[in-house]
Amino acid sequence: MPARRLAGLLLACAALALATFAARERGGAAPALAQQSAEPPPAGGTTGVTAAVPTRIAYAATLPDSAGRGIAERWCLLCHSAMLITQQKKDSTGWEKTLAQMEKWGVATTPEERDSLRAYLLQNFGRPTPR
Repeated sequence: MPARRLAGLLLACAALALATFAARERGGAAPALAQQSAEPPPAGGTTGVTAAVPTRIAYAATLPDSAGRGIAERWCLLCHSAMLITQQKKDSTGWEKTLAQMEKWGVATTPEERDSLRAYLLQNFGRPTPR
């Protein structure tokens, strides 16, 4: 990998880590996952918890299983969490621009991998078509 690409990739990872650290310091960390207890609630019907706790995760912690997942895990999860990827809703042009930017930062996919990855991202995280 050329030194400029490696430096860009390291710089991007450092910026992401710094942003994550800063968010946690401000108290803006990712929402905690709801913990489900195997114990039934007390006889009064309440558990003593006053705040509402979400019962499901807002975004998936893993990528969906379909063709292209292995490529996404190999290249995208180097720097990004699955949650960040699953939050995206981009059209074909949006994913193409994203992949081009990642290649500038050091991702070295083959043309076949790039096509499979773009198809995977579009299929699973594409913008819904208006009706």
